[in-house]
Amino acid sequence: MTTKIKNANSSNLNLAKPYQDITIEELQVEIRKAEKGKFQTVQESMQGFDKWLTSRERK
Repeated sequence: MTTKIKNANSSNLNLAKPYQDITIEELQVEIRKAEKGKFQTVQESMQGFDKWLTSRERK
């Protein structure tokens, strides 16, 4: 695998797309943004899952 160096700055990165050229600095910035985001507790996650499950059962 070769590393491609990218000089352009892009503000709309979609890290889910494969084969994107991204610099280490851009990746670090995106990781820091994600770490500052909202995280759910296990209970909150289970409540959301239960809510989704009951909405699916109604259909």
